[in-house]
Amino acid sequence: MSNDREVVSRKYHVDDLPGTKLPATRITGILERLQQGEPISQLSLRYLDSQGLLALKKFIMQDIPFDQFHQEAEEEQILRIRKAKLDRIAKEEEARLIEEARQESVRIAQQKSLEKRKALEKTPQYKARMKNRFLRNKYAIDCYIEKIDFHRLMDILRRIDEDNRLFENDLL
Repeated sequence: MSNDREVVSRKYHVDDLPGTKLPATRITGILERLQQGEPISQLSLRYLDSQGLLALKKFIMQDIPFDQFHQEAEEEQILRIRKAKLDRIAKEEEARLIEEARQESVRIAQQKSLEKRKALEKTPQYKARMKNRFLRNKYAIDCYIEKIDFHRLMDILRRIDEDNRLFENDLL
């Protein structure tokens, strides 16, 4: 049955339309009624108009013979295929532009983040924090240090690291 629909859709130059090979679509119903010699409703004729199938409509209404229909329908089909190809290219181009814009946005966000991090790394507070972290890692101090003891401990670690003497009150 599907093979019959394919043959009929090729005969009437509508095989480029997606619904012509599926059962129970409007275009398939129209083509089946046309093949069986049944009358085509006004609603179906308006549908053909809305789909741009003017040659088929003229043929159904017996305004043109089959030879002329064949020529006009072939031209319509070529135009539909070109239009579909142009639409597909336009959609692909639009998708490409959207993707490029998204990538540019990501790149700008990454650049801003990098600049922010570099600016942070230049601050004296950041440098001191990194020096403190280095000293704690070097001397394997990984436990929590109370805020009131932190400065004293870091001062002791700095003096040890620089091979300076500790004060008597720093000894335990």
